[in-house]
Amino acid sequence: MSEIKVDVISPYTGTSMTVGESGDTVTCSGTAVGFGGGKIVKTQIFQTTTYSSGTFSACAIDDTIPQSSESHLCMSSGSYTPVSGSNDLIIQGTFFGSVNNNGNSYFGIWQDSDAGAIAAWRDTEGDSAANKLGTHIFFLKQDCADTDAREYHVRMGGESSGTAYFLGGQSSGRKGGGVGIGNIIIYEIEPN
Repeated sequence: MSEIKVDVISPYTGTSMTVGESGDTVTCSGTAVGFGGGKIVKTQIFQTTTYSSGTFSACAIDDTIPQSSESHLCMSSGSYTPVSGSNDLIIQGTFFGSVNNNGNSYFGIWQDSDAGAIAAWRDTEGDSAANKLGTHIFFLKQDCADTDAREYHVRMGGESSGTAYFLGGQSSGRKGGGVGIGNIIIYEIEPN
């Protein structure tokens, strides 16, 4: 076996080069750096097909943080304990549902038993489109800050009090025959 020690390896011409031949195993005995991005160190997926509905009080569409009392609990992630407080969490998911009062629904993410949302989105299908089913997609990046266990909750409400339908709507029960899915996916990423 031979060893070559250099500071830089550059292609002879152009901007690309090949290390090894097809089928070769190339081993890095140190930490590969400079390839961009961090690495995923842990994931957790919560998925449900369970329909639910519930009432909520009005959540004004203004510059205040949505409160848990102003929304219906749709789904929860289950307890998540980060690997390291210096990592980042990516929390994402999707579901469908509606509110019965008008088309100005909102949805958000709450952490643990906190009353205020940590992220919120507004969805509009038109000011008079009561019960219109909508697909709700969410994405949040959060610093872990510590390794304490936490749980995330997705809630939905509207600008006036009413009833929210998770995986259902149009003033009645479940839609999609039991294959409608709501999910929360948590990725813990170790930054570069």
